[in-house]
Amino acid sequence: MRQILISLLLFSGLTLNAQYGKDGNLKEELRQLSRKIERTDPFITRNVPDFGTRADSLVNSFPDSFGFFEIFSRVSQLVTLCGDAHVEIGNWYDTFHYGFLNRSYRTLPLDVRIWNGKLYAAAVYDSTCFVPIGSELDSVNGKSAGEVLRILSRCMPADQGLDHFRESRIEKSFHWLYYLCIEQADSFRLVFRGQNQCSRYTCTLQAIDLLERQNRAAVSEAPEKKGSKIFDWEIHGKTAILRLKSFSAYYSRQEKIRAKKLYRKLFRELHKSGMERLIIDLRGNSGGLLDFADEMLPYLSGCERGQPLRISYGRDGWEKSYTMPRRKRHYFRGSLYVLTDRNTFSSAAILARYLKEIGGATVIGQEAGSRYGGFGGGSSEYFTVSVFAMRLGIPRYMLAISLPAKQDPDRGLLPDVNIVYGIEDLLRNADLEMAYLLAIPEIEKDLED
Repeated sequence: MRQILISLLLFSGLTLNAQYGKDGNLKEELRQLSRKIERTDPFITRNVPDFGTRADSLVNSFPDSFGFFEIFSRVSQLVTLCGDAHVEIGNWYDTFHYGFLNRSYRTLPLDVRIWNGKLYAAAVYDSTCFVPIGSELDSVNGKSAGEVLRILSRCMPADQGLDHFRESRIEKSFHWLYYLCIEQADSFRLVFRGQNQCSRYTCTLQAIDLLERQNRAAVSEAPEKKGSKIFDWEIHGKTAILRLKSFSAYYSRQEKIRAKKLYRKLFRELHKSGMERLIIDLRGNSGGLLDFADEMLPYLSGCERGQPLRISYGRDGWEKSYTMPRRKRHYFRGSLYVLTDRNTFSSAAILARYLKEIGGATVIGQEAGSRYGGFGGGSSEYFTVSVFAMRLGIPRYMLAISLPAKQDPDRGLLPDVNIVYGIEDLLRNADLEMAYLLAIPEIEKDLED
C-alpha cells in the first residue's frame, strides 16, 4: 500500500520532504485558484464581495516556499476564506489524504469536544496514559490549545460567521486534521488543566494510524443500530416521532427511498390515525437531496400554491424561481415540533425553516449549521489544482429561500426554544431537547405509556 502512495507522489511531482515554490509557481497557482473560485461560486459574488482582496492578501502573506503538508494547509486556508461550507477540499484518495488509508500517516489518538472556545478530552485511544474524560486541554507539544483551534479553524470551511458548525466539523476530524495542518509527530506531549484550573498534568500519547484508531474506538463505542440510514418512525399514543437522519443521495439509492413516496405514506397514516402531535428530529442531519425538503411542503398547513418559495442563483446572472405546490388534503393539522442542532445543515436546514415558517412548527434545540439567508449548494464544479494534485469541488449555485426574513440572514435558523448544553452534558451525550419535550404533559403521557 505504501508503494501506491509513493506512486501518487511521483505522478504529481511531489515528495514529502522537499520544499516547493521557490520559483514562485505555487503562490501564482494559489492566485489563479482564488480567481477560479470567485468565478464559479455565485455565493461569493453576493455575500463575500471582498473575497478577491482578502485572498490576495492571504497569499501574499505566505512564505515563498512550502513543505509538502503546508501545501494542503495553504489551499485549505484559501478555500475557507470564501465562507461557503459546501466547498470540498480533496478526498480520501488524493495525494494528501491517501496516507491515512495506506497507514503511512499517523493520527493523534484523542477525540475532543469544543465548548466556549476550549478543548476537552472526549476519548483517549492509548491505554498507557490515563486522562479523565472532560479534562481541559492546555497544550499539545508546546502549542497552546487556543492556537491549535485557531489554526484548524482557518483550514475548515463553514458558512460565513457560523463558527458553531465549523467547531463541530473540527471535532469530527481533529485527529487527522491536526496531522495535515499542524505537525506530523510520532508522539504528543499533552498538558491538561486540573479541576482547580491552577494545576497541570502531563501525558504523552503515541501516534497511531487511522485503522488502529478505528479498531480501538470500536471497543468502547456502542454498536451501530440496524435500520434505515434515512429515517426511523415511532408512534406513541397521539404523538409521532419522525427522525430524519440523512438526505444522502447514496443512501436514498441504496435503500430505494424516495422523499415523495415516503412522505405520502407517513402523512396518510398520520391523518388516518388522527395524530395530534408530530416531532421531527433533524439533529445531526447534514442534508443531501433537496427533494427531502421540498416534498414535505404539501403536508404543511401554511403551504399555498403559487407562493414564492426559493430562488437558485447561478453564474453570469442566471437565476430560477420556485413556488409552493398545492397543499394535500391530508396535511398535518396537529402540533408540530422540530429538533435542530449545529449539525442540521444544507437541505436539512432548509426543511427546518419550511417547517417553522410554513408549517408553524416550534423549533427546539440549537442554531442550525447553514446560513439562513442562503448558501452555496446544488451541484458542484470539480477541478484539479495541477501543482497540488488536489481535487476541489466548488458549488455552482446559491440557494435562497423567498419567504419573508424573520431573523438575521447571516445566522443559522434560530430555534424558538434555545437549548444550552454544558460541557458535562456534551460529554455524557445528554438529550436535553427530548428532556424539554417530556416536560410537556401530553407528550410525557404518550411516551411513557
